Amino acid sequence: MKWYEKIFLIFFAILISPLILFILICWGISMPFIAISNRKAYKKSAYFKDYRIPFNKNIFGSNNYIFYNYATSEKLPIKYIRQESNSFEYFIFENQIFIFPNFSEIVFNNDKQDYEVIYRKNNKESCRCTLNEYLDKQIILFEQNTELPIKILISRNYFDKEYIDIDNLPKSIYVVRNYNGAFKEEDKELLSLVPYNTKTLYEMMLKNEKLGGKFELKNNDLIVWTFERVTYQISIDKVDGYFGVFKNNKLQLEITHWHPEPHEIYDDVCKVGEKGNLLIIKTLLGSATVIYMGRPEKCTFNIKKMHIGKVYCFESK
Repeated sequence: MKWYEKIFLIFFAILISPLILFILICWGISMPFIAISNRKAYKKSAYFKDYRIPFNKNIFGSNNYIFYNYATSEKLPIKYIRQESNSFEYFIFENQIFIFPNFSEIVFNNDKQDYEVIYRKNNKESCRCTLNEYLDKQIILFEQNTELPIKILISRNYFDKEYIDIDNLPKSIYVVRNYNGAFKEEDKELLSLVPYNTKTLYEMMLKNEKLGGKFELKNNDLIVWTFERVTYQISIDKVDGYFGVFKNNKLQLEITHWHPEPHEIYDDVCKVGEKGNLLIIKTLLGSATVIYMGRPEKCTFNIKKMHIGKVYCFESK
């Protein structure tokens, strides 16, 4: 590196250091409020009301917690079991036992011609074993012997591949797009895909006849989705996604945006854009928060109530 490049980097670091410091201060201030909000949400959950387990951030973000609250709200005909002896959780649905993965990823080993589960710690692989070995270890955890078939309820993001052949997966694997929408009727072709580029996402959207508005693909890297009052700009790659919300007027001002991961972005598209669904955003002092995405009958936010700040409500038509 040449001397003037070093000087430039030093000058640039000094220039942005106040901004970095400001971001760190804001982050530090917001953390206690986020923790309080999470605790309040947890204590209102069906999971806490039924099991009275003290708040734990690992439970709050766990697959079983998300699924249980969803299953309870949707009144799915399941029998949910949480064992007192070892806190092992599973449920019975349609004469099958479903367990939740406690690993990080599942892959197909071409050399061994077998599926393996991978555990990671601090983003580094710490352990791996075959799928059958994993199941054997889980079966030991059951307090009672059972003759029902056992399946792992795995969300699509556990497979680090753009496409998986769902029909040829082991019988012990049951794939869902996410845990707060399990067992809903879903297009198998769309479930098999996680878009790693914007064109693939666009092609997935074309196959969903429930989507409202008009959308087009520009330069293979941006989807422009237009409604009467709002325009969405969407893009995705294997690392990061972009979902921007803009006023559909002359100025086309951005209201907010977020960065969904590849396995999340199509779900966001459906929640925001399937006909009849709502997107509710609240803005205050230059900040914006997505309050709700999804079916109007599931929304508990009172739009008509007086709110501090401005509330936007967009319906897909």
